Amino acid sequence: MLFLGNINFASADTASDTDTLLNWAENNYPEYFPTHQTTQSVAPWLFRFYPDKNVYAGVNTSNNGVYVLGGPWGIDKPTYIDSLSNLLSVAQNENPTKITAIWMGSTTRRYYVLKSDGSVWTWLGGNSLPSTPSRITELTDITTIARDINSEIALALKKDGTVWQLYPDTAPEQIRELTDIVAINLFENNFLGGDYVYYALKNDGTVWIWGNNRLGQLGNGTFDNNDKPTPVAGLTNITAIYPSNSTCFALKDDGTIWAWGARAWGASDPDGDGVNNRYNTWTPVKLLGLTDVTQIFISKYATKSDGTFWSLVDDSIDPYLLLTYGGHHENPIPIKELTNVVSVGSYPTKLPNLENEFQYYSIRNDGEVWWWKYNEYSRPTTSYTQIYGFSDIISIKHSTYHSLALKNDGTVWSWGNTLVDGAIVYKQDPVQVIGLTGITAIDVSPDLGLLGGASYALKDDGTLWAWGYFVSNALGNGENYDTYRYSAVPVQIKVP
Repeated sequence: MLFLGNINFASADTASDTDTLLNWAENNYPEYFPTHQTTQSVAPWLFRFYPDKNVYAGVNTSNNGVYVLGGPWGIDKPTYIDSLSNLLSVAQNENPTKITAIWMGSTTRRYYVLKSDGSVWTWLGGNSLPSTPSRITELTDITTIARDINSEIALALKKDGTVWQLYPDTAPEQIRELTDIVAINLFENNFLGGDYVYYALKNDGTVWIWGNNRLGQLGNGTFDNNDKPTPVAGLTNITAIYPSNSTCFALKDDGTIWAWGARAWGASDPDGDGVNNRYNTWTPVKLLGLTDVTQIFISKYATKSDGTFWSLVDDSIDPYLLLTYGGHHENPIPIKELTNVVSVGSYPTKLPNLENEFQYYSIRNDGEVWWWKYNEYSRPTTSYTQIYGFSDIISIKHSTYHSLALKNDGTVWSWGNTLVDGAIVYKQDPVQVIGLTGITAIDVSPDLGLLGGASYALKDDGTLWAWGYFVSNALGNGENYDTYRYSAVPVQIKVP
């Protein structure tokens, strides 16, 4: 198509099918069509040019054939691929705008869904607008969202490495200081009444932080808040960041861990004796006694490349440490019961006839689930225990009174306060959620007191389903009501 001559812009009406097809190609084949381009028209051609790859792609309107030129197809002449109608059928059957990720809200908070075309759709719980899913038109080519479930504060990361701030009542704004970002995170410190800290990891391994700094979370040696993203001095070659209420851990590409903030346990060696000490550090320091780390979990545990599982912090309410080491340790210690862990979570749980407890769980790479817990008085109630008969698990989501698990066969299992046949029933053992298959992701909303909360499941066909107790608009259907409603069977949330 280098021979096309004079160029003008095609109208939206005549180029709609071409636009649909080329948008689909850009979203699904970025190795050939890496950027979004405008469709141009020179009779009989409708086409787009991708300068990064020196590739043309378009439609010859005389025969409605789809052609490409350049790149792996060569530049001698346009290469015929297929008819426009056939390729449109392929694109539409693959549902290029199916939902690929979900971030569910609570009470009057905001719900987000991400589609495979990079668009973001949102609605609000409670009697607020928008009450049905509405596209955030300013956001395109989004790859992920970071937010806190109890707030409307959120960040969005675009495919081009830019970061956008999402506001409750105004349009999103690009954060100009951030480019080439590969990961984003934010953390609300519930202990301090809603202090927020924002994190961004650049492709050069530097960490950029901004927000509240009452506990030294910004790692800049001060307690001054900062509303502009600023790199953390001394941190390079970082591959992942793990924030918590008062401490942040960063994992370097050499397998070492660096920490800063209040109660950065085991993150200093002022005596030079090779032993970590309890320490509040306002700039990053290296955690001694642990190398070859591949992942950190909930800022308390880590796995090494050999599959061993380690406790990072001197935490007097960790049941394993209380039972085995009296609750105190200077250096990280291995937990021999657990190996090859791929996921760890924790949540408060209030179960019938039991003291209030805080429960931990881990998922191994073979799908086994192990758990341990302690009560509100910091007394250990159990050691590490495998949940027998519960296998092939790939994800767990939880709230105070109910939990969900996703198995690798696409089925969903629930326990705690579970809706069964239209009634709330406490189930100590997991029961399968009937009517759900082909599930790829799950989520839960915070509980509505003893009623429990809502559960969500994303199917492999891109549809979103929900069941449990709902506040107004939780289903995105515009229904407002004064009392909670529930469904004991999954119902589809309609997103355009």
